Amino acid sequence: ATRGQLIEVDAEGKLTSIERPNGEVIMKAKKLPNGEIALITQLGTTRFVLLRANGQEIRSFNVDLRYSGGRIDVLPNGNLLLPEAGANRVVELDKLGDVVWEVAAEQPIGAVRLPNGHTLITSMSEHRAVEVDRDGKEVWQYRQDTRVTRAFRR
Repeated sequence: ATRGQLIEVDAEGKLTSIERPNGEVIMKAKKLPNGEIALITQLGTTRFVLLRANGQEIRSFNVDLRYSGGRIDVLPNGNLLLPEAGANRVVELDKLGDVVWEVAAEQPIGAVRLPNGHTLITSMSEHRAVEVDRDGKEVWQYRQDTRVTRAFRR
């Protein structure tokens, strides 16, 4: 993903690209296992956008996301896990954009749902990754002297 387009290269080296309309800036992108593409875009407002593989928009809704780059986590049920740094929380949004789960987190920059159902969160200001359970209880952390922007845990 670049700021203005998505580029995919297949195993034979064939390029496919999708450009966003009206100068929309791509902040985050991920190809989903079913071939659909999840994006966070910005043009005045910041939106979650779900596309078919051909670039046709399926659905979208406004989100509160402040940082480009990093991961976007779309859960197997189609919900979106979103780090809302400005609100100091991580939210799980359903297919309509309604909050179905949230946990407080100091300036979260990334959030991924782990296979055990816990959520792994990285913080812009706390220089750490933290794993929380569904009740928001911290069960693990990793600290560093510098910003931790991405973390993975099995």
